[in-house]
Amino acid sequence: MGYERTCKSDHTWVGKNMKTPMQCGFECRNEVAKKEGKNERECEFVIHGYTDGDRNGDCYHEHGVTCDQSKEKMEEDDYSLYKIERIGKHYHLFF
Repeated sequence: MGYERTCKSDHTWVGKNMKTPMQCGFECRNEVAKKEGKNERECEFVIHGYTDGDRNGDCYHEHGVTCDQSKEKMEEDDYSLYKIERIGKHYHLFF
């Protein structure tokens, strides 16, 4: 994971104007279950735009399943990559 990093994998648009990475993760889990017909836990990684420019608040579902395991698969960008994990009844984001 990382600041100014995205995974070099396919990603799907979730939405814009997401105020926080947590909102991005929540919406991604909803979108995966609703639009893609999959289990919400398949939205394991999200990227959230953090700049004050055009990408601020943009949210994508990152489809890489090993984004957190290889620095070689990372690239610099105006997004931050987060891993979503469910611990008990609550979701947590890891940077």
